[in-house]
Amino acid sequence: PAAGAPGGETAWGPQAARQHPDEGCLRYVVLGTMAAIVALFLNVFYPLVSQSRWR
Repeated sequence: PAAGAPGGETAWGPQAARQHPDEGCLRYVVLGTMAAIVALFLNVFYPLVSQSRWR
């Protein structure tokens, strides 16, 4: 890491030495993020769609 990088290795600890995380860990992070986005989308838009459809 560069010397003038903001929040260098103190923010991430020893894991900052590795540029790419494990493939399995990255896969679960992406799946969790997508599941959270889908859940948020359903939680926000599904009541609006159901109300407009039934009324």
